[in-house]
Amino acid sequence: MEWQGEGTAIARRRHGEHAVILTTLTRELGLISGVVPGGASVRRAAILQPGNRLSLRWRARLDDQLGSFTVEPGRTRAGLMADADALAGLNAVTALIAWALPERDPHPRLVDATEGLLDAMEGGSGGGAGGTAGAGGLSAPLAATAAFLAENGPPDRFPGARKPRGYFHEEETHLPPWTEQYLRWELLLLDELGFGLSLDRCAVSGAREGLMYVSPRTGHAVTAEAAGEWAARLLPLPGILGGPEAEGGLAAGFALTGHFLTTRLAEAQVGRPLPAARARLVARLTAAPNDKGHPEGRP
Repeated sequence: MEWQGEGTAIARRRHGEHAVILTTLTRELGLISGVVPGGASVRRAAILQPGNRLSLRWRARLDDQLGSFTVEPGRTRAGLMADADALAGLNAVTALIAWALPERDPHPRLVDATEGLLDAMEGGSGGGAGGTAGAGGLSAPLAATAAFLAENGPPDRFPGARKPRGYFHEEETHLPPWTEQYLRWELLLLDELGFGLSLDRCAVSGAREGLMYVSPRTGHAVTAEAAGEWAARLLPLPGILGGPEAEGGLAAGFALTGHFLTTRLAEAQVGRPLPAARARLVARLTAAPNDKGHPEGRP
């Protein structure tokens, strides 16, 4: 079997003395891994840095074999390494992808959103875009998608999408500009794996206004009136995701997605706890501005 195309480096690990096993995210095949001979060298290691776009040729004698990669540099995202928030975001995104997605299971919508999010993280870090859209390894259609997502965030068809509502609390104004985009990326990850939340209408009455709670079991939103005496058993719907504007900020949004990432994926499907990189990013984004340099695991 042979495949040729583009992908983003997600993870790498040593394989023998000189090679590495590279895991990449591609639009056509989803996650795919292969051996890169000589990938442990200093020059090749820089090319295979997670977040970089690569031009790939993958070969295997049989479909179920690990296979090997021939890799050429595409588009680097060096700016992700230049900012602590962007680096924490990159680590969380790549860790969640490697943790949640089965290999060779395509999710083109998630791939497009991931490319846009990584571009937004790099652009928000002040490190530049690492190249012009459509060049350096990005095909024209994917470059256009990535550029749109980086500038505008996920479109309305993505789960939980809302127009900006000024939801950030005063203590959250220091946040990087891609923060909401990352939160909605977590919602999309759940949706792509079959566990999407329904946050745009009440599951009981069908109302689109007055939404206040989310069922911890079904992931459906409900109004205060429909919740009735069950309200104490429901999760609050944060203002950032369509609930009352005064009802929780970013931390509440991450608590909601974290609940379903844990119960729907970690416990019910993956069988492993959420990656620590996700917890480190959440701690960083929800910390007070003067705590950003805290020595306890936050860069």
